[in-house]
Amino acid sequence: MLEQVEGLPEHTVEELLGWILLERNQFEMSLETFSSALRLRPGCARCVFAKGLVWWQCQQASSAYSCFLQAAKMDPHNPEPFVFLGHYQRLVAKNLKRASKCYEKAVLLQPLHACAALCLSDALSSIGEEDRAFSICERMAAMAPTSAKEALVRMGLYWRKKSVYSEAIKCFQRALQRDANDKHCWECLGEAYLSRGSHTSSMKAFHRAVELDPKLIYCHYQIASTKLLLGLLAEAASHFSQVLQIDGNYVPALIGRGEARFALAMASLSKGFDGRAVEHISQALADLTEAAKARPGFSCVWKLIGDCCVCLHQVSPDVARPTVPVLISVVLPSSHQDSVHSSTVDKDALISIGCRCYGQALYLKPSSADLWHDLANSYHCLGKLSMEGSIEQRDSFRKALMAIKKSVSLDPSHHAHWNALGVVSAGVSTSLAQHAFIKSIQIEPNNVVAWTNLGALYLSSGNAKLAHEAFRLAQSLDPAHAEAWIGQALIAERIGHADSMDLFRHCLELTYHVS
Repeated sequence: MLEQVEGLPEHTVEELLGWILLERNQFEMSLETFSSALRLRPGCARCVFAKGLVWWQCQQASSAYSCFLQAAKMDPHNPEPFVFLGHYQRLVAKNLKRASKCYEKAVLLQPLHACAALCLSDALSSIGEEDRAFSICERMAAMAPTSAKEALVRMGLYWRKKSVYSEAIKCFQRALQRDANDKHCWECLGEAYLSRGSHTSSMKAFHRAVELDPKLIYCHYQIASTKLLLGLLAEAASHFSQVLQIDGNYVPALIGRGEARFALAMASLSKGFDGRAVEHISQALADLTEAAKARPGFSCVWKLIGDCCVCLHQVSPDVARPTVPVLISVVLPSSHQDSVHSSTVDKDALISIGCRCYGQALYLKPSSADLWHDLANSYHCLGKLSMEGSIEQRDSFRKALMAIKKSVSLDPSHHAHWNALGVVSAGVSTSLAQHAFIKSIQIEPNNVVAWTNLGALYLSSGNAKLAHEAFRLAQSLDPAHAEAWIGQALIAERIGHADSMDLFRHCLELTYHVS
């Protein structure tokens, strides 16, 4: 080695020494050595470029830029100075158009320069020229094996953005064939599967990414979210807990676990396990309150808290006493403050919390017809809990009617809002309720709930014939809809038909129902 160096010119030896020192991160000595080489050979473009690299490593961007520019002028056929000029324009000057021109010049000089081509692709994507960026990556994937993986990943991201998920999946799979231990590539593959609706495959991809790096919190979150989407509620809640073990303040996981526990509560209610449902609601409220504390501007969190409170409206008052975090006291009326600080609330207070939470959600998102619908439902439930004919009941029903009318005005083409208007107005105006149910059926003819509610309205008005016809149509749409059978059983009981008991027995065989 020494013999080889002895035969070289002095400026070449100095240059080689400078590169060795730069490799060892001895920047000050490296800079002096390159300067010495330049004094021996003033026109050496490589030494000027090397000084630029030293300044770049020392984060002296202005000095580095001057050296790169000078080196590019001295040797316009060398792509390296143009690559670093592109880096300067992209990272320091924040001028992506100039950066893309610099990278483009480097690629023109050396078409298979991996760094220049990939950086050019990124710059073009950032300024909206995605098709050009894709063609560059496609060429690199075909002609440059060393950079094929990075090019394929970018191609996959391009197809995913274009919603061509099958092509995106193929690109990510080809990239993983070159490096099966790339956790980010597995994450991208999982996202592509999820976007296509292949939930099982997406979970497998995310699981593989987590195996490579157990701290990938986003992949853990996506696994839990997919399980929630597939109805694996207990598993979803458990996996959200794993996410929170990594980061206890990760708001999406708090919301996800709260949503999973709310879904578990609804499943328990449908089976008649009221006590278990109340327990799930207490746990959900704890999670969602923490999420609301961390992100009070998220309307979805306040809606979920409202849903948790209102879903227990049909549970016995002795059972519907969940534990409510003290933090929710900020949305309670003053008359219920004492009960909140005792950690449990009665059903009236719980529905009041729900009303206030929907109100907070509407404050953040006032044009949401669905939130107005939920607010109307909560006030209607509160009114049914109040003393018959009391001022509180009339006030709750009045607010419910105002809210559902607002919902209908915001989205008059949604059949559920018209159906809710019929339910809320049934005790105030029979004609308005009838109009609302018929309007709901006109918008969605296969609307078993609206047909059943219309039948109930006719039955309460004493018109058994029309009620029977409405219930019959509801049964034809969904033979397993228990409420329609209950209506027919009530008609049979009213007219003294012998089959009334058999009809009630059939209702119990269909599903559990509080009636």
